[in-house]
Amino acid sequence: MKRVYRIVILFFLLIFLSTYTQTNFKNFSKNKNSLFQIKNIEVTNNTIISSNKIIEKISYLYEKNIFFINEKSLNKSLETVNFLEKIEVKKKYPNTIKIKLYETKPVAILFKKNDKYLLDNLSNLIVFKKEINVVGLPVVFGENAEKYFQIFFSLLEINGFPK
Repeated sequence: MKRVYRIVILFFLLIFLSTYTQTNFKNFSKNKNSLFQIKNIEVTNNTIISSNKIIEKISYLYEKNIFFINEKSLNKSLETVNFLEKIEVKKKYPNTIKIKLYETKPVAILFKKNDKYLLDNLSNLIVFKKEINVVGLPVVFGENAEKYFQIFFSLLEINGFPK
């Protein structure tokens, strides 16, 4: 009885190994991974940063497996984006990634050596662009003004002074 089972198993093994080639295995593995490839990227909670700019920075994610995407790799590719404080990444299976942005807020316009900058709430200097709404922001100038303005601004907040 054992001999019959062995013969049957060896027969099926022979048929299996003789009909499949290495290229068939490669095609099979590619099709298997296509189930969880990223097709959509959704960006939410953004007012200053455009969604297109974020999607452009992380467009390399398209067609990659959703299981191998982590927040650290996304943070690394988005570190050059201005006004970005942090991100949250959620995976919506089978093929969508949702990115929730937390932006810094501009608190002042800073003039430094004849150049115009925006100062955000984390003391980052950002080159001034006209498309950002700066109505009502205070204008600051002087040596080391970016350091001293944050201290001054926090004191105004503590004392309940209207901004």
